[in-house]
Amino acid sequence: MTFRTASLIGLITLPLLIALHQPGTAAPAGTLVAGAITQDTTWTLGGSPYYLQNEVTVFPGATLTIEPAVQVMQDDTNGVSGITIRGRLLAEGTAAQPITFGRGPVTPGSHDYWPGLKFEGEPLTPIAGSLLDYVVIDHGGGPGSGSDGAIVLVYATLTVRHAQITNSDGDGILGNDAAAGGVAHISDTSFSG
Repeated sequence: MTFRTASLIGLITLPLLIALHQPGTAAPAGTLVAGAITQDTTWTLGGSPYYLQNEVTVFPGATLTIEPAVQVMQDDTNGVSGITIRGRLLAEGTAAQPITFGRGPVTPGSHDYWPGLKFEGEPLTPIAGSLLDYVVIDHGGGPGSGSDGAIVLVYATLTVRHAQITNSDGDGILGNDAAAGGVAHISDTSFSG
């Protein structure tokens, strides 16, 4: 009788273990990010990819540093989220290890873009000192040229070097308007799609 009980437990346990370990059922490796960055923070290659679960905001006085080869992706499960920089962003990849910003895996019926990077200062306190070097920004910005972009600058100055900005649903880089003081220093950068 003990043998039959053990067999019954084995018959129930084995299918449960098989169901729990099916390929494709595990959560993706990486780091979920959302909310406020109020102190200097580094996104490391070891934590990559970083999934934007909700909007991420880098507040004044804080710097978000992103290491070479890190991937930053839209987490498609919670809507459309981007990164707003009111402090400073230092995303410095290399030719061999660029930093990638993109929409990540897309589920059917979801958005095919993510809001991108918005650098947002104030009229009396514009922001400066952010750098995008050896980065790829794919499918950034909402729909509509002149209203959104993969990179949006509002009272902000940004240096962009060695970048590839591809498949933007809006503009590649949008300075918003002359009154909003958006300035981009761009070199060795391509725009396509």
